Amino acid sequence: TTNAAKTDITIAINSSNNTLAGVRDAINAKNASVTASIVNDGSNNRLIITSKDTGEVNSLKITAVDDDTINTDTTGLSQLAYDPTATVGSGKNLEQLQAAKNALLNIDGISVVKTSNTITDAIEGVTLKLLATNNVGVNLGIVTNQDEIKKSVTSFVDAYNKLDTTLRSLTKYGGEGGTSGPLLGDATARSITNQIKSVFSNSISGTGSLTTLSQVGVSFQRDGKLALDSAKLDSAISTSISDIAALFAPSAKSTDPLITYSGSTNNTKAGTYAVTVSQLGSSSVNAIGTINGTAAVGSATNLVGAIGSASEGLSIKVNGGALGARGTVTFSVGYAAQLGTLMTNLLGTDGLLAARTTGITTSIKRVDDQSAKISSRLDAIEARYRAQYTRLDTLMSSMSTTSTFLTQQIKAINANSGS
Repeated sequence: TTNAAKTDITIAINSSNNTLAGVRDAINAKNASVTASIVNDGSNNRLIITSKDTGEVNSLKITAVDDDTINTDTTGLSQLAYDPTATVGSGKNLEQLQAAKNALLNIDGISVVKTSNTITDAIEGVTLKLLATNNVGVNLGIVTNQDEIKKSVTSFVDAYNKLDTTLRSLTKYGGEGGTSGPLLGDATARSITNQIKSVFSNSISGTGSLTTLSQVGVSFQRDGKLALDSAKLDSAISTSISDIAALFAPSAKSTDPLITYSGSTNNTKAGTYAVTVSQLGSSSVNAIGTINGTAAVGSATNLVGAIGSASEGLSIKVNGGALGARGTVTFSVGYAAQLGTLMTNLLGTDGLLAARTTGITTSIKRVDDQSAKISSRLDAIEARYRAQYTRLDTLMSSMSTTSTFLTQQIKAINANSGS
């Protein structure tokens, strides 16, 4: 059966590439969903064509269009034809080495069929890698790595405190005789500090029993830094471990157990969204439905919030169930995710820091231009003063000579008068 999710791949074979190597290279040059290679079995070279995707829906059918107009025999390009429903010499001229199969397993009495041996969506938060068949049941134990949770929360606290120390150093007042920070009084630095702290001023809704950082032992101290109370964190891990991740990362909870959260983007707004399903999806058919009354984008079994809507980028997986209204999905953005989005906006090409940097650069250029103009004017003034001084010096020298002459004449006159 044709896989509607796939597109036919057309390979042109002519006199320039009508060898096994030429066919292999022509297939690989398409960079599509199949690859080709050549294997030597000790006697002959064999062309191997393989699907990149696993599962029954990704089996292969190869149709040849031969110059002799007979496309199913065992001569010419027809040798590459492979129709799994035909016979050798009539279109099934390649040999299938490995049939496309689904992974079949049973989890707690529930039969599960997947297209891959790596399964990420059967048990929430667990990735299963199937390595071999086994008709004997095995027990899968799942435990929480509490040490890793503590390490992550501690890293969050340390990262914030380092940022706080840097901002305080840049904006500090040194006092009389002291050294102040280079950004003392800078409005942008104050704005960044205020925006970061405002993230912690609101509680996180829709996350379950944990809504504030203080509930997991993270709180502000008098010096403005965060501190971690390990005892409180241990208590939260033992009683509300499923809600801790939602306090820091983006997450969603659904009222329908068959609808699960798959992902989101920075454009996804926190809130509660109604979900309706009008068509279930599969590996070959996209799901159809709405999120909060707006038509969602279908992607296999996922529904994704439409661009421009409050739910933009919100991806939910519909794991079966009835058609129609399917309850609600409450999406929340944890503290760490909010800080990440804020930092992305601040550091972006059109963010606050970029605008401030552009402003400072413009101011520096303006001051440099003014300095150059003043220097040019000073050079002109200096030249004018030097010229005036030279003329004055020449005049003074001339007057001194005249004065000496007159003095001599007066003395001569006085001498003559006395005689």
